[in-house]
Amino acid sequence: MVFTEQTDGTGVEGGRRMNLLRVFIIVGLLMALTSCGGKKEVKPEPEEALQTEKAIDVVMRIRDAYLRKDLQEIKNLTTERGYLEIVGAIKEFESASLEFRPRWVEIDREGILLYIDWKGQWKVRGETYERRGLASFSLKGSPPRLDGVLRANPFEEPR
Repeated sequence: MVFTEQTDGTGVEGGRRMNLLRVFIIVGLLMALTSCGGKKEVKPEPEEALQTEKAIDVVMRIRDAYLRKDLQEIKNLTTERGYLEIVGAIKEFESASLEFRPRWVEIDREGILLYIDWKGQWKVRGETYERRGLASFSLKGSPPRLDGVLRANPFEEPR
């Protein structure tokens, strides 16, 4: 059998080396990729994070109920004091939009203080009003229920 030289000048032996090198590279890549996909330890979520998520959810649901004018839903998500405060503050409006962006949370034995940056637009008797503020929502209990709005209550707008 006669071996002939390949056109790239490496010969048959050089071609085998290239194929062997390719095999090693592919095997190395496969090993690297499969070793990175191992099971990782899943750490449990801290209790404070779970409380924060629940508090944010409650306030967002109250906002949605306010926009729908659903007083029963507001009552379900608040303490008696919180319900009276919100319902007593609500002004009549034809339509409204209200954006909430959580900014800060404080958790202690007394409950949760949730600070939310809000921006709203209300339409009343054909006029449009825009307001914004930083509200402080006080939540108590487990599951958390709104107990009061300590500052910049968005539910008493437009003034």
